[in-house]
Amino acid sequence: MNVKYKPIALYILENYTDEVMIEGGFKRRGNSLNYFRTIGTTKQKLDMACFSHPPYYAGALLHIYPYMSVYFPEIHKMAENMIDDVGDITIRQPIQLKPFDTTPWILMTDAEEEVDEVAEKIKIYLKQYILPLFDELKDIDGYIDMYVQEQGNKKIVLSTEYYFYVASAYVIKGEYAKGLEVLNKRFVGPAIRKRYTKAFAYFETKLRELP
Repeated sequence: MNVKYKPIALYILENYTDEVMIEGGFKRRGNSLNYFRTIGTTKQKLDMACFSHPPYYAGALLHIYPYMSVYFPEIHKMAENMIDDVGDITIRQPIQLKPFDTTPWILMTDAEEEVDEVAEKIKIYLKQYILPLFDELKDIDGYIDMYVQEQGNKKIVLSTEYYFYVASAYVIKGEYAKGLEVLNKRFVGPAIRKRYTKAFAYFETKLRELP
């Protein structure tokens, strides 16, 4: 984002989204465009990303396109037993996803009335959809529940790593069979299973060790 447009983003945060996010237990430092919340060991972040003069919206001044992030350190530690590249974030994705489709947050000008109109839409969206989603992902139990619910899975980007993270969450709960079931459903066929031999071998070993 061009620095000359940062005051617009800060205006939206200070006058609209700060209230909602702070009520939800999030904090924002100084002139940052990011909100943070830590619950237990779970770290959550809302990055209010802004793109100036986006080429995909002709004539637009600013496109506000926030990202949400959630990090479960225990899951990543456990996932090291299954995959070599565990990444550094459990969930990172734009927040405007199905089933929460909305009109893109585009500013064509910096006129105050236009900024206020878009800012009010963002505030409502965060309050009605995003804070509840963050609340569903406060802990590992919530993460597992999100996987179990078919509707919940539509709220999270289903990357390859996602399934290893869910399997790791089940391991942390001591539910090895369910963890293996996650991988068996997602990775079918000898070629893909060979690629992830490390993960399947881990579960096979653990299940043999059970009394």
